[in-house]
Amino acid sequence: MYKELYQYFLLHRELQLPGIGTFLLERQPAEIDIANRGIIAPSYSVALHHGSVTGSRRLYQWLASLTDGSESDAVIRFNDFVFGVKKSIQEGNRIDWTGLGTLSRGLAGEIRFEPATVRSFTTSIPATKVLRENADHLVRVGEQDRTSTTVVNVYQPETEVAQKSGKSWILIVLLIIAAISFIGYYFSVHGVAPASAGSRSTINPASPAENSRNIP
Repeated sequence: MYKELYQYFLLHRELQLPGIGTFLLERQPAEIDIANRGIIAPSYSVALHHGSVTGSRRLYQWLASLTDGSESDAVIRFNDFVFGVKKSIQEGNRIDWTGLGTLSRGLAGEIRFEPATVRSFTTSIPATKVLRENADHLVRVGEQDRTSTTVVNVYQPETEVAQKSGKSWILIVLLIIAAISFIGYYFSVHGVAPASAGSRSTINPASPAENSRNIP
């Protein structure tokens, strides 16, 4: 009956054995392996939870359907199987249940369980980031959803105007610096006397005699 109960365990992901406990098939979710750029497939492990449990009628009906027998016959077969397993463990024997694990007796008389390795039903896959140029996607702007192309077209002219305005200011500053440098060079060569800023030609005033001759 080991094989039949293991099939039931895989089908319903749990198996209740009175006097032993409940076997559960626990699933570990997939994980992202950033270092190796991949996605690790989900894994499965078997756990035994001790406690008082009773037989399941669903299990009895399932066993009866396998042998085309009655449900009462399935109950008798199941109870005899569980009794034999517990007796063998209490006598100090190890039971290797293919697919589930190993059952043995602990130092305090309890039932110890070593789960078997359950292979994953899927394989790991590579996960490489895909870059799509000029791919259009929705962008939240305020309370509206806009496409990335629309946002670029709206804000790009303002950026170009700002860049042109910045270049104009740089040109003006360079011209001012050049003018100041020229003025400084001029005064360093010609000095800062008032005459250096005016005309160097000399004006001679006319004598009084010459002025009197011109008066009729």
